Amino acid sequence: MGALRQQVTESAHSCCALCFQLLKSIRLDNCIMMKTSLSILIIFIALNSLFSQEKIKNNSDSIIFNEPNFGQKPPGTIIFPVLRGSYLGQKPPGMRAEIFAPNIISTPFDEAICSFTPDGKEVFFRILGPPRGGIYFMKEVDGKWSEPQIASFLGNYDAKCNLSPDGNKIVFSSGMPLERKGKSLDHWEIWFVERIKDGWGVPVNLGHPVNSQEYSLICPTIANSGNIYFYSATKSGGLGKGDIWMSEFKNGQYSHLINLGTPVNTEFWENDPFIAPDESYLIFQSTREGTHESGDLFISFKDKNGKWTEPINMGETVNASYSGEGNPMVSPDGKYFFFSGGKINYKKYIDEPISYRDKMQILNNPGNMSEDIFWIDAKIIEDLKPMELK
Repeated sequence: MGALRQQVTESAHSCCALCFQLLKSIRLDNCIMMKTSLSILIIFIALNSLFSQEKIKNNSDSIIFNEPNFGQKPPGTIIFPVLRGSYLGQKPPGMRAEIFAPNIISTPFDEAICSFTPDGKEVFFRILGPPRGGIYFMKEVDGKWSEPQIASFLGNYDAKCNLSPDGNKIVFSSGMPLERKGKSLDHWEIWFVERIKDGWGVPVNLGHPVNSQEYSLICPTIANSGNIYFYSATKSGGLGKGDIWMSEFKNGQYSHLINLGTPVNTEFWENDPFIAPDESYLIFQSTREGTHESGDLFISFKDKNGKWTEPINMGETVNASYSGEGNPMVSPDGKYFFFSGGKINYKKYIDEPISYRDKMQILNNPGNMSEDIFWIDAKIIEDLKPMELK
């Protein structure tokens, strides 16, 4: 394509030169001569500019990295698209999980967590990878979504976060020190930050009796009541390798940690909880018997006696056989269920050898077994609810 463009441009150079020579040799009316000359000059400038850009592109000896750039990938540049509409203008999913916002939020790298505000005008998500993970956000302003920016209240620290149902508080777990500077701690604690007039305030550590240097608390999720649910793999007194715990919010104070017990927790891994705003159901990841090796997402409903029902596997429309799904979230409007997973958008085996170009196309897009954000119609939750609770 570049060679053809160069031939066309060189032909245009020759054509322009010939036209000027002819105009010199022919006596024309001055007005016609000026108009004709001006038209040829404009064409010449445009073609010369195109030729110069092609020459710079072809002759550059700079090292250019191929970065993900939201569907259109000119080497070395990131072109952020104009996004308008609810949920970043993405086409709503049906009853089978799809990658959310490909090459915008879900990239060739690893992402986890996708939490929207109730008005749908802000979204927070986590990007992993070197030199460290971090929480980023996008905001809809004057009908247009902004480019992702780092969450200012976290700075250089990684975290897992969730918005409160009213959107006025973010609860998160992080290794951020109390001084909010210096190296990350070797354990994660729970913090919260409240919305202020022009953004978010100063993060507050939940402190004792929730946090302790003896264990990590990860992936907090908060209900309307203020109760916080989370998981820990290092706190003593659990039933398995990782358990889901909660702390009740009473009289403005948080209680000591309460293990959810069976049937939610088992001898295996239970982690990454999401609590419904009214605490009527709990979604979490588990590696219990009968699941895929990397873990599946389960849902447990609270029965009429306030007890958790036997967890239900959320099925093949959510869980894949080759990746562990986690970080569940339900949008505040109750329409969509978000989660992270490492699904693939290509055939795992093909007879023909894969070309370099095809290999790069797979690696430079989501769906390459990296962790992406997925979404599905939240009707799946109602479909899984036991008949006696409907």
